[in-house]
Amino acid sequence: MVAPLEILLSLFFPSECESCGVHLRAPAAPGLCGTCERAVHWLTPPFCRSCGRPCAAGPCAACRAARPAFDTAWACAAYAGPWRDLLRRYKFGRRRSLAGLFGRALIRFARERAAEGDRAGWDVVTAVPLDPVTERGRGFNQCAPLVARLARELGIPAFDGLRRQRGSSAQSLLGRRARFENVKGRFRVRSGRAVRGRRVLLVDDVITTGVTVSECARALKDAGASSVTVLACARVL
Repeated sequence: MVAPLEILLSLFFPSECESCGVHLRAPAAPGLCGTCERAVHWLTPPFCRSCGRPCAAGPCAACRAARPAFDTAWACAAYAGPWRDLLRRYKFGRRRSLAGLFGRALIRFARERAAEGDRAGWDVVTAVPLDPVTERGRGFNQCAPLVARLARELGIPAFDGLRRQRGSSAQSLLGRRARFENVKGRFRVRSGRAVRGRRVLLVDDVITTGVTVSECARALKDAGASSVTVLACARVL
């Protein structure tokens, strides 16, 4: 229910669609109007049981050829249209207020998967880490606010012990094979006690090839995690 104060504030400071700028009738945190939300390509089952790509049945061809280190991966929407534009504003434009929009999408998606019995259920949530130089330049790790929101809403602790060692290049500039070589062995877990025997939810903003999240999952499992599920805002299709 919307609080009376929020209604009053909305009369003087109406919320706007983060994509097109139209005024939203309902006062809320940053969000989308109906037109822009309908333009988002939300991903729905069936999925590949392993990587979460849209797939008619069973594991996709890529996962049959080389199974990733994570147990399964899901993404809320395709990395296209207004969703892609908003993610870029959040990630590169420092529009941190958009964390609310993406956090709500992740929580809704996680709960939908749980309701459908898709092996949902986690003991700890963590973020894909950035290279320290990249994080300083960007000003924040875009996944960290999303992890905090998921931890609060799902009632599980957040883990901040996954680290990315210096020396890797930006993944967006590389092909698949080069991406793998770029991140191979770059991730480590600072203390395995927090993940040992735990089901870990690993949060990323965009899954492109899945190489980065697979290497993160490998590090988490080497530290004793019993399973790793990847949850992302978007996926490149």
